[in-house]
Amino acid sequence: MNERPTTASAPGGGAGWGALGREIAAAWRQFPGRELFLAMVLGWVLLFQFLGNSTLGYVKTPSLFGWMVYAYEMNPDDAHGYFIPILVLVLLWWKRGEWLPLPKRAWWPGLIVLLLASALHAAAFMIQQTRLSIAAFYLGLYALTGILWGRAWLRTVLFPFCLLVFCVPLGTLSEPITFPLRQLATSITVKCAHWGLGIEVIQKGTLIFDPSGRFQYEIAAACSGLRSLTALFVLTWIYGFVFFKKYWQRGLILLLAFPAAVLSNVLRLLMIVMAAQFFGQAGGNYVHDSTWLSFLPYVAGFALVYLVGRWIEPKAQSAGQEGEAAPPPKAPAGQEGRA
Repeated sequence: MNERPTTASAPGGGAGWGALGREIAAAWRQFPGRELFLAMVLGWVLLFQFLGNSTLGYVKTPSLFGWMVYAYEMNPDDAHGYFIPILVLVLLWWKRGEWLPLPKRAWWPGLIVLLLASALHAAAFMIQQTRLSIAAFYLGLYALTGILWGRAWLRTVLFPFCLLVFCVPLGTLSEPITFPLRQLATSITVKCAHWGLGIEVIQKGTLIFDPSGRFQYEIAAACSGLRSLTALFVLTWIYGFVFFKKYWQRGLILLLAFPAAVLSNVLRLLMIVMAAQFFGQAGGNYVHDSTWLSFLPYVAGFALVYLVGRWIEPKAQSAGQEGEAAPPPKAPAGQEGRA
């Protein structure tokens, strides 16, 4: 039986956590099959708790979640995986005005998605590819919501759910990404220093050094820009989801994460080179180790994304206005009452 949705009001700033809790409870009561959903989620979680990981040589646990914690702790570049599920829930709540009014009913084709997730996990378990099991786990959760709440629900929450891909730890698999990023950032930095700043530096692989030997810096894997790329991907994902409705807009904003990350990393390297040029190796090291100075270039990267977003926003509005039906022509004066 379908339950009629009601519109939940936004909690006031002074209402406190109690009002927010009551609003969440009111929204939750609009979902049909709540007990069945919780039971299915519990069963899905137990499957991955006891039969989630087959690579016992790295960490001796059958739990997928135990392996995820191990992977996050081993590589700081993957530690953001702890916070992504919370971020997805916050985004869903932020955009509750889009999914609260939806009719929620059972949609049996969602079982096909659940079977695909189960098959993916079974294959990943047999070939010991735990990362694929993580993808299967979140795909299964997505399918469970669709089975009970319908296709319209799945379509509405697809974009924030896809953010869960950042829960998959890359580990050593990131090397094919980090090394080209290091080379690209190094090459652009050397050219910008020469042509833009008049500072002569020499590049040798991912090493930048002064011809006189006053300073040198190795663009290590930690400085490849992978962290900034991941952070900007997440930020652009949020920006696109919150402020844009059309998928082409969201896709364009998301694609800007790569050039924005490269721009941010190059600006940071140029700041280090400039400091080293005037204050020697110690000056460049200070800029490299400073949290605030290292953060500044990424403001420029997100500013690029924001400016493009402001540019495409009026285009989207004008496109929507062109698609609206034109009003009927007004009758000549004196003929309004004639048949």
